[in-house]
Amino acid sequence: MTTVEAEHIAYGCLQAHFAISSWTKWAEMDRTFNYHSFYYNIVNMIRESPDKEWVEWLKKWWNVSLFKSEMGCKAGAGAMEPWQDLDDLGSSTSNDSLS
Repeated sequence: MTTVEAEHIAYGCLQAHFAISSWTKWAEMDRTFNYHSFYYNIVNMIRESPDKEWVEWLKKWWNVSLFKSEMGCKAGAGAMEPWQDLDDLGSSTSNDSLS
């Protein structure tokens, strides 16, 4: 994940709703509440919003909150490339530079 998209926001909403519910086991339905519909309603609300300025503001707000940048976590400034492994980060620096 390098930038926040509608699906990420919807997933966060879904998890927040589940966390404040009284249910202790995940299910698509919580009594009469349908998590599947909830998720896709949020995704569609964001993707199909006629207010494109609001959508851009929303994504920028989440990118700044999570990545400290309106552009998200793009390559550069220490960001990992999609092909990088976490173990590669340690081997890319030389111990000699620490002395």
